[in-house]
Parts: sequence; C-alpha cells; structure tokens
Amino acid sequence: MTSTALRHRAEYVGYRTLATAFSFLPFPVQRVVAYGLGWFGGSVLRVRRAVVDENLLRAFPDESQAWRDRVARESYRHLVREAVAMTRFTRLGPETIRARVDFEGDAEAREAIASGTGIVIVSGHLGNWELGGATLASKGFPVTAAVARQSNPLFNEDVSATRRSMEIDAVFRDQGYRPFLRAIRKGRMLAMVADQNVHSGAVFVDFFGVPAATATGPAVLAMRSGAPLYLAVCIRVPGSYDRYRIPARFVPVHEDDSVQSVVQRYTTMFEEWIREYPDQYFWHHRRWKTRPPEE
Repeated sequence: MTSTALRHRAEYVGYRTLATAFSFLPFPVQRVVAYGLGWFGGSVLRVRRAVVDENLLRAFPDESQAWRDRVARESYRHLVREAVAMTRFTRLGPETIRARVDFEGDAEAREAIASGTGIVIVSGHLGNWELGGATLASKGFPVTAAVARQSNPLFNEDVSATRRSMEIDAVFRDQGYRPFLRAIRKGRMLAMVADQNVHSGAVFVDFFGVPAATATGPAVLAMRSGAPLYLAVCIRVPGSYDRYRIPARFVPVHEDDSVQSVVQRYTTMFEEWIREYPDQYFWHHRRWKTRPPEE
C-alpha cells in the first residue's frame, strides 16, 4: 500500500471515529464539543487562519480588527458545528430534515417543476450547503447535484453514499455539461455550488469590490436550457435548536445578457447574504487566488 493510500485510510478512519463518537453524545454536549473543536482549530492550531484573516480583511476593510477576529472565530465554530449537524441529520432521516428546515421558495419551485422545464439552483458555501440539497430532496423535489470529486477516494465514496441515501442524484462536474442539461430537460432541479475560485474557464466578476474568478456553469446551463435560475442558500436560524431556512431569489436572465452579466448578477445577490451572515461563510478558501491577466 502506497504512502498516499495509507494517509487516505488514516484520514478516513479518524473522521469515521470522530463522527461515530459524536453520534453517541447528547445534543447539548455535541454543541459544546463542536464549539471547542472550532476554537481549537482556528485559534490554537490556526488551520488556514492566515487565509481566513486575509479574506476577511479584503471583504471588510472598514470593519475593526476586533470585529474581523470575532467573525473568524465564529466561522471555525460554525464549520465544525454544521459538519456535526449534517452527520446527525443523516442518521435521523428525511422527516427530521423536513421538520427543521423551511424552504421559502417551495411554491414557486413546485410550479416550475410541474411545468416540466426544470430549475437551475445556484448556491455557495454559506450556512449548511449540504443540508440545503438534502432538504430539497426530502421535500420530494427530483434533485441532481453537481459535485466535485474528493481527493481522498474513501471520503468520495462516503459522501456519495450519504447523498444516495438522501435520494440526491450526484453527478461529478468533470463529466461536462451534457448530464446536467439532460437532468434539466427531464424536469429535474439542478443544484450547483459556484462561489469558489476556478483556474480556467472562468469569468472575472466583482465580489466584495475585488475581481474574482468565478465558474460560469449555472449561467450557461440556464441560458442554454431556458430553465429558470434561482439563488438559494441554507441558513442556520440564530440561537435555534438546529433550525434552518432556505431563502430563494429569482435571478433574471434576459435574451441579450452575456454569461458574465448573469454570473455578476447572482454573485452580487450572494454577497448581500454573506454580508448579513458573515460568520456562516466559508472564509477558509482562497477565493481571490486567480488574478485577471492585467494583474
């Protein structure tokens, strides 16, 4: 067995051991431990803390350092807490998800699905994005999710099995546009997370006042298929016992729009939600890594 395979196995065993141990803890204890792990990772080990601090300074230059430090700490706690919550929801099943998550665009989505046109939903790493897809599937929507392959194949299979158990049809993004177009034309709901840096095939749009290389997939697929385009995120309701809401906003797509203008439109809308819930955003990714040619 190669060193890479051994490392993958060790990572996976550690993850499964931690997830299993958490599942036996009462909810209040889970929450305290998750907060402690988030604090330890962000403030003691400082995992990717330089990236988080740099991103927050770029996005919120007018806020105080104390404010940015608080948001950074909360973002680590949020990340661990939501990973634990997702494990718990997977075990409890669709009925619990339906009871605890309110999809505010339900009526409009059902009308679009009933018409047979399909829907393109673009989302981002805000709140609990995995729970968002699981919620839509639990409420009876035919969901196809565009997903990235994990570098660790054991994680890849584990995540894929979880999505299958929640009746989400996951299609890897490296398979090209055709599977996604087929899903839309079959009247399915295509969910795509498209807020991270991409190295090729991107357009540069304004994100917190800085050009950011952004994937074009949701815009291209909506424009090619004629399906309505929505921006949706799964936000944790503050102070709640695992309660969430999924607000959905229609993204207008006009006949004379360019792909870049559509991407800019939903990126701007997404930024507004991040500004409202900065502590629930995934600041740990190098969002502005790829720079425009002129830079």
